[in-house]
Amino acid sequence: MFRSFSKPVKWIPEGVVTAEIAYEDERESYSDIRVDGKHPAEVPVTADADYVHFSNKAWSTGDFKTLSHCVFSELADADFRKAGTEQSKGETLVVYEFSGGRSSGCIGVTFKSQVIYPAYKGSMKVKAQTGEVVHVELGATEIPAAFPLDRAERSVDFGVVRVGGAEYLLPTTAYWFGCFRNSYSCFLNRIDFRDYRRFEVDSTVMFGN
Repeated sequence: MFRSFSKPVKWIPEGVVTAEIAYEDERESYSDIRVDGKHPAEVPVTADADYVHFSNKAWSTGDFKTLSHCVFSELADADFRKAGTEQSKGETLVVYEFSGGRSSGCIGVTFKSQVIYPAYKGSMKVKAQTGEVVHVELGATEIPAAFPLDRAERSVDFGVVRVGGAEYLLPTTAYWFGCFRNSYSCFLNRIDFRDYRRFEVDSTVMFGN
C-alpha cells in the first residue's frame, strides 16, 4: 500500500497486507491475513470479500472472476472501438477502448461505510493471435459530488502461469488508485499474485455385487 500527499505524486510505502486467497465456485475467500507480517487481533480466521472490501487495506475482490468478464457482460459491441496495436514480448496486442455509461459493479468504490458503483471508461489489450485478454483498466466517471473521492481507477494484468503440469491465464498484478476530493491525498494499492496452487479431488464410486 502507498500514499501520496503532494503534487507531483511521491509514493510513500504504507504497509503490506498478505493473505491466502481461495477461489471456488466464482467466490473468493481469505485466510492467514497478515498486516506487516503480523496477525491483527480483530481479523477472523477466514474472511469473505465483504470483510476485506471494507477493511481499508489492499484487497482483491473479484480479480479472478476477471474484469474482462464483467466488461463483456455489460457492454454492447457498439461500446468498443479499436484504438490500435502494440508490440509486447514479441507478440502483437490489439488495444480496445470502451465506455459504460451507467452504474456498474465492475468498479465499485468504497470509503468507510460509503459505496458507489459509477459509470466507467477504460481499455483492454488482447493478444491478436489467441484472443486472450492480458490487460484491463477501468476509470470511474461521473463520481457523485458528495463522495469523498474524485478519482478511482483499477487495472489487472494477466499472464500465463504454470500450475502443476498445466498452464492457465491468471491475474499476475492488480492496481487500485484513487484521490480524495479537492486535495493532493492519493492512494495506490498494488496486488501481486503468486504461489498458485490448484486443489481438486477425484473420486470413484464402486457398487458391490
